[in-house]
Amino acid sequence: MRRETLSDKKQRKDFYINAFRRTISCLLGSVILNLLLLGVIHNRILHKPAETFYTSDGITAPIPLKPFDEPNNSSTPLLENDPLEEMTVRSIPQEF
Repeated sequence: MRRETLSDKKQRKDFYINAFRRTISCLLGSVILNLLLLGVIHNRILHKPAETFYTSDGITAPIPLKPFDEPNNSSTPLLENDPLEEMTVRSIPQEF
């Protein structure tokens, strides 16, 4: 009977040790995975590629624009003024 009791105690102890080690391994794996995902999200947010801008008047194909690092503080505009057209009265079509 004594031998059975010792083996039972040893099995219970081994069970608790194995359960504790599995739990610690899962928690450690979860922390590592969370840190990895946090690093990926941090990297994606801070290192975004430069945005692309386009211009179009609705008739021609879009033309890519080059973004500047700072605003235009010079007295000359970057784009020419729009051509002056005759002021024609255009009616809005209304269908009922």
